[in-house]
Amino acid sequence: MDFQHINPNHVRYDLPSEADIGSKTTGDLAAELYPSMTYDTALPQPWVDRMADRGVDVRGRFVWGYPKGTLAGFPFPLTLEAAIDVAIASS
Repeated sequence: MDFQHINPNHVRYDLPSEADIGSKTTGDLAAELYPSMTYDTALPQPWVDRMADRGVDVRGRFVWGYPKGTLAGFPFPLTLEAAIDVAIASS
């Protein structure tokens, strides 16, 4: 994926841990973490399948974000563990 067009203001370095999110929904977390970005809680099935093939369950742990000025979306993690899991699976 080409992440060069992502606005650095959308990148989170202070993601909550999965133990700290409680009963918040995917939409609630996305609204808190990425308030100025358009996002979809539905993830593209080919990406979900590709991550599952690599041993990572991304459901409920990511949103598909559409940074301003882009037509294509990108996965945005909702927790620190989700970001780490996908980084490891993608390496």
